[in-house]
Amino acid sequence: MRGLLKSNDGKTPGFTNTSVVRPLMISKLEKLFREEAVIVHSNRLLNELSTFIYKRGGKAEAIHGKNDDLVMAAAIGLYVRDTAIVLLQESIKSTKRMLKYTGKSASGNMYSNGANEDPWVAEVGGHLMNLRDFL
Repeated sequence: MRGLLKSNDGKTPGFTNTSVVRPLMISKLEKLFREEAVIVHSNRLLNELSTFIYKRGGKAEAIHGKNDDLVMAAAIGLYVRDTAIVLLQESIKSTKRMLKYTGKSASGNMYSNGANEDPWVAEVGGHLMNLRDFL
């Protein structure tokens, strides 16, 4: 497709909304509203939420003649937010595990206190990780 931005590795940035992900997003949205974990300041979003129903077959969408763009935008935003938080927490845990096996010598050089002699290689979560891959 023309006009799509591609990164250096050929991937297209964005969010893929599939028939698998859509119910997960709506379920997350419903859960957050039931738990009163979301405050809505938009009358337009509230209006769309009032016409957002489960139709026959179990698909959640706006009633005929109404829109659900804002509802889906909110669902995507909250789903991505919570997914990003989980990924960030995993990244932090991984970094802490990696740093546990590294240190600094008196001369200021980095070293790995694992079994490997290469100062750029550290064991993280039972796997050897080459820190050069992150440069």
